[in-house]
Amino acid sequence: MNWRYLCVILLLLSLTNEVQASDPEQKTTQRVDSLDWQRISDMHSGQGYLHSVNAAWLTDFDKRTMSEVNLSGKMSGGDFRNYFTSSSELSFGVEAASISRLSKRVALEGRVGYCHTHSSALAGSAFIDPTQTPFDIVEFTDENRGDKSAEQYSLLGRVGVDVSRSIALGASFSYVAANYAKFKDLRHTNSLMDMDLTLGTMFRLGKGVAVGLDYTYARRIESLEFNTYGTQDKTYASLLSYGAFFGKKEVFGDMGYTKSGETKPLLDVCHGGALQFSWEITENTRWFNEAGICTRNGYYGNPSQSTVVYAEHGGMEYYYKGVLNTIHSLDQHNVLLDLRQYGVSTRENVYAYRNEETGLDYIEYLGQREVGNRKQIAASLAYEGYFHERNGMAQWQSSARMSFNNRAIHASNYPDYRKQNLNWWSIEASATRNIVSREKNSYSMSLLALYGGGAG
Repeated sequence: MNWRYLCVILLLLSLTNEVQASDPEQKTTQRVDSLDWQRISDMHSGQGYLHSVNAAWLTDFDKRTMSEVNLSGKMSGGDFRNYFTSSSELSFGVEAASISRLSKRVALEGRVGYCHTHSSALAGSAFIDPTQTPFDIVEFTDENRGDKSAEQYSLLGRVGVDVSRSIALGASFSYVAANYAKFKDLRHTNSLMDMDLTLGTMFRLGKGVAVGLDYTYARRIESLEFNTYGTQDKTYASLLSYGAFFGKKEVFGDMGYTKSGETKPLLDVCHGGALQFSWEITENTRWFNEAGICTRNGYYGNPSQSTVVYAEHGGMEYYYKGVLNTIHSLDQHNVLLDLRQYGVSTRENVYAYRNEETGLDYIEYLGQREVGNRKQIAASLAYEGYFHERNGMAQWQSSARMSFNNRAIHASNYPDYRKQNLNWWSIEASATRNIVSREKNSYSMSLLALYGGGAG
């Protein structure tokens, strides 16, 4: 397989109207030159310690309180899309975020958001995000395409505390809840709970050098229930994709992954840790590094005496993130490096229904067989430039990014199997001009060029 694409987009990206807080005793008129236009997302990009999952690094935040509310909307259409997205999709969302130095010792960050998405004429995956799952359940045909709706609620809270001049502690908690449903047979109803808890510490060693470490516990549960409306003599089939759209066909009924009327959870539990190293090379230059590892285990089904655990999975993830940030006069330059290696294997349980003399049914597990193995390597190197910054907003922004991915899949349904190895890469560059009007509005115009390719 070979493919090439070239995409050049010229867009008016944003039109914002910001209301700046002021002292009630001050005059109602305020010079535009005195407003602070810095956005939390821009600050996160340049400050490597804010990229870290370890909230103890928040204690390095030395700016004022920053708060913002973002409203977003998106309408998309066309056939250049992934199999689990729609050719006609409408979404809108709202998010409020704040980061603050509460006192000399305490720094806080919080974020809350809501998003609603409506998709038309969609079949595809039964999962909310199949890129996060060890296997997939895909409708076997597009003949039963129907509308789907999704709602997502998100919450993030982080706190960092200086317990002494050289030691800081931090805690981070994120929670995502979502609902997803299809409104045409074969119908499915999904509910998602995704939770992450991180505890960490940071040590300042002197001369601009600091190190940190943390522990992360993550738990993700997506529950699915398949049903049909009314009684029909129609057969509905799904593909149990162990990888690369290879697996086995399952007919909707009283058994299996899509068993009627039974809620089946896909549980994913991760235990991980990370190390951080920060070096202030000069007063205006800082190099931040983070390397981490995560173990992953879980299952699909209900672990009880009379219900089936259909499959189990396990895997490992390794990552490295590095950010080099330097400031010269009114210009800021960031270099970001991201490396990741991810792997997961899926083992399907072989089971049988048994009946005791007392009349009780139970499940006997006879063994396991490996049905899927996926490994992926991702690397990206990026540059971001902010030029002629004034009151928190750069007049010009530029960025460039190179990325490379490799994915190897081995899917098996004995005695058949499929192997797939894909490589893909991309190069992109963008430039943005920001303009602040006298009416306290900011306008941004961006030009983006993207080129990529792949083979497998």
